[in-house]
Amino acid sequence: MAEFIVLSKMTLTMEEGTLAKWLVKEGDTVKVDDPLCSVENEKETEDMLSIYEGVILKLIAEEGEAYPVNTPIAVVGQAGEDITGLLAELGSKEKEEAEATAAVRQVVAPAKSVQGKMMPKIRKLIQQKGIDADELARFCGGRKITEEEIEAFEQSKQGGAPAAIEIEANDRIAKASAMRKTVAKNMVESCEHTARLTNFMEVDMTAAFDLMKKLKGEGKRISVTALIIKAAAYALKEYEIVNSSYIESSGEIVYRGDVNISCAVDLPEGLAVPVVMHADERDVFDITGDIDLFAQKGKEGRITNDEMKKGTFTVSNIGMLDVLIFTPIINYPQTAILGVGAVRVLPRYTDETCTVIEPRKIMQIAVTYDHRVIDGAPAGHFLRSVRTLLEAPEKLV
Repeated sequence: MAEFIVLSKMTLTMEEGTLAKWLVKEGDTVKVDDPLCSVENEKETEDMLSIYEGVILKLIAEEGEAYPVNTPIAVVGQAGEDITGLLAELGSKEKEEAEATAAVRQVVAPAKSVQGKMMPKIRKLIQQKGIDADELARFCGGRKITEEEIEAFEQSKQGGAPAAIEIEANDRIAKASAMRKTVAKNMVESCEHTARLTNFMEVDMTAAFDLMKKLKGEGKRISVTALIIKAAAYALKEYEIVNSSYIESSGEIVYRGDVNISCAVDLPEGLAVPVVMHADERDVFDITGDIDLFAQKGKEGRITNDEMKKGTFTVSNIGMLDVLIFTPIINYPQTAILGVGAVRVLPRYTDETCTVIEPRKIMQIAVTYDHRVIDGAPAGHFLRSVRTLLEAPEKLV
């Protein structure tokens, strides 16, 4: 008997997902646990697996479109099975949905129309907020109306509507991935809820590179990022205010008991921040292994939500991109982030009389911190502690 395949809930908080790519086509035979499609949720892309055995009789959902959880996206059954009745049932449900939307239009904005798809809770939210539905639809411009769109609409009313973007003939428009939308939302949230200030410092990494070369000759490998994470972990134990979060509603500071360092990983569709758990208790060889694994999973799109939870501080190393220095944005609700730039060979005085110049491997580091919680002095002490540890790396190994 033919059945609808519905969009699965892949995380506890997932309410909708974007069908990124079909991995099957109509007429294919599938078994239980065969991958059907890749789905983007708010943080990751994951393959949705079949819970049926049978033949794919109809692909309903379209690639690149977002759908609420439990929406029918395909039909599975036996080869040659008649599914006209099942599709008619789906059409009937869609008609009921459209009629319910029309009823909401009358309540929210009589004689006006709401364009775009909405979940029932979105209709209720529009009612509760007393939003002009027609004006909201014009703001969304045909996009699906979501909580994020409503929030953006309300912000535009408070601070003025965003400037219209003129589209030229040679421009190319592409839909942002679910992950990219989440990154954008998180960055805005961080900027809205933190008072950001950045301190910079220079680090002489010559001894660190000498140590890595020595260990490599012994058949051991550590990465620059692992050394930095280990140095940051030690410094966080010394300056615990940097390893904290701020509860705005009560004005309380949470001093984190664990040192779990998020490590920014660049993905094609956005930015992921998997976490090195208990970095202060781990050695640099273990941490190097974690970083290598995260990098591999990032390339394959396999970093999971669980791997990105419980971070208390973040290290963002983009030195491999030849970026010398930058001001990283805090991974809210953390209160600080360490930015790491490229290593360059530069001339530096190496004696007290400033007469001896030698080539040294120099790297710039920066800590962006929430000035509501962390003052300039502890931020500076923390950064200096990181530098001291990196310039005497034997203590980290």
